[in-house]
Amino acid sequence: LLHRWMAPGGTGVPPAYRQIAFGRGTVTAARFAADGQTMAYSAEWDGRPPAVYTRRLDAPDAPPRKVRDGTLVAVAGGEMAVLLPGGTLARVPLAGGPTREIAREVAFADWGGDDEFVVVRWSQGQSQAEWPIGRVVYRAPGAGGLFEPRLSPDRDAVALLEAKQPPFLTSVVRVERSGRAHALASTGLVARGLAWSPEGHEIWFNGGPHEWAGDVRA
Repeated sequence: LLHRWMAPGGTGVPPAYRQIAFGRGTVTAARFAADGQTMAYSAEWDGRPPAVYTRRLDAPDAPPRKVRDGTLVAVAGGEMAVLLPGGTLARVPLAGGPTREIAREVAFADWGGDDEFVVVRWSQGQSQAEWPIGRVVYRAPGAGGLFEPRLSPDRDAVALLEAKQPPFLTSVVRVERSGRAHALASTGLVARGLAWSPEGHEIWFNGGPHEWAGDVRA
C-alpha cells in the first residue's frame, strides 16, 4: 500500500479488449472510420488471398461485409485506399462500389484524404518514398527497403520503417515534406505496425526479436 501511495502518477487504467474477428489467418491492417463505429480491416482467412472487410462495432452479431480483394491502406471520409493484387493503389467506397485506380507498382502506401497520398516503390534497385505520388522525398540507402509509410495527423511529415537487410527493420525515420529526414530510433528489432499517436507527438510501433513477437513501443 505504501508503494502504491508513493508511486508517481497513480495507477493507470488497463486497456479493455473485445474480439471482433474470428477467422483463422492473419489480419494485415485495420482502421476506424470517422464515425468511430465502423471498422475496416483486411485479412487472409483460411489460406485465401487478402480481402478487405467492414464491420459495425455497434452491431456485434452482424457478420463482416467483404468489400473486395486486396489489402487495406487507409480510411478517409467514406472511402478506403486499398492495395489491389499486383500492387495497384485504388480508392474504394466503404460501402463498396466502383474502384478508382490511383497508381501502379506500389509496395506500401498511406492516405490522408483528398489527394494526399504517400507511396513506397522500388526504382532501379532502391526503395523510395514519393509524396505526393511522383515526387521522391526519400530513398533508402542500400537494398534494405522502406516499409509502412504513415502520414502525421497534421500531414507535415511521414514516418517510415527502414530496413538495413530485410526483414530486419532497424530504424524509424521521419521525413518532412521538403525531404529532410531524421532517424528517430535504431530499434535493433523486427518492427511492424507503425502509427502516429493521435496528437502527433509520438510514433508507435511493434518491435520484437522476430516478426510475430514484440511489444508496443514509442
